[in-house]
Amino acid sequence: MEISWEKIEKVFRLFFPEFSNKVTWVVVIAGIGLTSTSIVQSIINAILEKQFNLQILGAYDSFVGVVLIAFGLTHNILLQREKTKIEVNGKTEINQKAIEHDKSLFEKLDAILDDEYLMNFFDGVEVNHAYFYSNVKPLVDFMYEIEKVKTSFVLESISAALDDLKPITRKLDTFLINNFDAYGPGKPDDHWLCLHPYWNCDRGGRWDDHEGSVKYDKAANEMFQVIDEYKHAYIRYRKSVKTELCI
Repeated sequence: MEISWEKIEKVFRLFFPEFSNKVTWVVVIAGIGLTSTSIVQSIINAILEKQFNLQILGAYDSFVGVVLIAFGLTHNILLQREKTKIEVNGKTEINQKAIEHDKSLFEKLDAILDDEYLMNFFDGVEVNHAYFYSNVKPLVDFMYEIEKVKTSFVLESISAALDDLKPITRKLDTFLINNFDAYGPGKPDDHWLCLHPYWNCDRGGRWDDHEGSVKYDKAANEMFQVIDEYKHAYIRYRKSVKTELCI
């Protein structure tokens, strides 16, 4: 039995004008039809004769039907494999760009305020209830930088963690401005800022000022709470960076 593969290829190209999953089904259905009915055979023969002036179906219609089914299934397997490969490669490329972008952004923010400086600043404030004005500048610069529209991480977990940190940075800044005053041994070009020094009996307050002492204790507790909120939000942000970017 001699089969013209050239003719079979023409049939294949007729049913496969472009890579399409729908076309795969057309070919498979046509192949099934060739193995089971003479009506489909007549229709396909008429199409082939009109388009290509050839007729290949007849004695070998069942065989050709099986060949078409094989072509259709093979095409579908190869097509799905290529689509998967393209999708995987595309996602990998996008993820790599996102990682590079977020690494660069984190390094920029970390140059403004790193975790070691931040924790040392908080330790000093919690112990002394005071700080030098110049020491708060990195926190303020960091607050303004993360508020910028362009300061946006691509990776969702880091972006969400930074969004949670933003209101805490503003809350801390507002608290420091409203509750710390210049007092005590400063520097010629710097101020030593203390938590309500005139309510604090160890600074400018009086030992017999009970009302002032109560107010001071309340302000101190609020200070500890705000600092604790900032620490926890910053640690969550830093952990998300560690998890996603490994830095």
